[in-house]
Amino acid sequence: MATVDIRKVEKSYGPAKVLHGVDLEIRHGEFAVILGPSGCGKSTLLRMIAGLEEITGGEIAIDGRVVNRLEPRERDIAMVFQNYALYPHMSVAENMSYSLRIAHAPKQTIRDKVAGVAGILGIGDFLARKPTQLSGGQRQRVAMGRAIIREPKVFLFDEPLSNLDAKLRHQMRTELKRLHLRLDATSILVTHDQVEAMSLANRLIVMNAGRVEQVGTPGEVYARPATLFVAGFIGSLPMNFFKGKVADDGRSLSLDGGAALAGEGAQIGPPDREVVVGVRPDALALAPSTAGGLGGRVELVEDLGSVKLVHLDDGRDGFVVAAPPDTELGEATEHGVKVRAKDLHLFDAASGRRL
Repeated sequence: MATVDIRKVEKSYGPAKVLHGVDLEIRHGEFAVILGPSGCGKSTLLRMIAGLEEITGGEIAIDGRVVNRLEPRERDIAMVFQNYALYPHMSVAENMSYSLRIAHAPKQTIRDKVAGVAGILGIGDFLARKPTQLSGGQRQRVAMGRAIIREPKVFLFDEPLSNLDAKLRHQMRTELKRLHLRLDATSILVTHDQVEAMSLANRLIVMNAGRVEQVGTPGEVYARPATLFVAGFIGSLPMNFFKGKVADDGRSLSLDGGAALAGEGAQIGPPDREVVVGVRPDALALAPSTAGGLGGRVELVEDLGSVKLVHLDDGRDGFVVAAPPDTELGEATEHGVKVRAKDLHLFDAASGRRL
């Protein structure tokens, strides 16, 4: 195990700056997941840790040793790539043992290690096969086995499950988590898939446009998103957002269009302060339509089996309510919506920061 310290790290390609002073500490034995949309800089950051990209500014230290000028092979890391990167002319055993063979490890040691790692990953029956004779999930296990056999200080995963189908991704997420716990390793994974990130991470690092937006446990990030970006990005059902202002009493909210929402009783801010109110679809409940309340006309209903997503047209951007699966709804009917004050997420409209 090892720590990974990222200190004010910057990356530029000519005049284009893609990382803006990233500061992070990955702890011993942690499974840290860097989550963000395409182009946010997460894979670039991972490749800089691995030594595959040069660092424009700042420092990266692995287990206390600054590695800025070290070659990848000198950093004691192992990386699992999105495309597996297996040698097609080599067998599974040869792919897994490649790093040991070029290090001239004893043959018996190589055989023992390959057998042990193959047993952990459940690929002991495939050691004589070539990669083309394996399924996507089996090839991913081989790629992970090649990394594990080196016994590195840090494992790096670059969107390792994105080429798998949905069912296999779920299975491999579970296996990857179990593998991390069994190896007691320090792992860093990058992904744009929030379900993958939430299910794997001890700590979640949310990135946007080359900056870290928030760091915390998956539960912390979900329950108290620090910015509008995080609030909109985290959650399998996207958060609803409503523009509004702080009411005259400073303790309630007046939404654009006239609907009013009660706060939790504490002072929100000065009257007329512009805010954005976020609320998750599963925190809303359908109710009879009332004047001055939140609501709208049913535009469409998505029946997902375990839940119905009710799209309501409120005359502005519309919003979504997650209703129980047995809810009976007619199209174009009017419905009000109930929401508890504690389920509201308030953000400053100008800065996007949580209030």
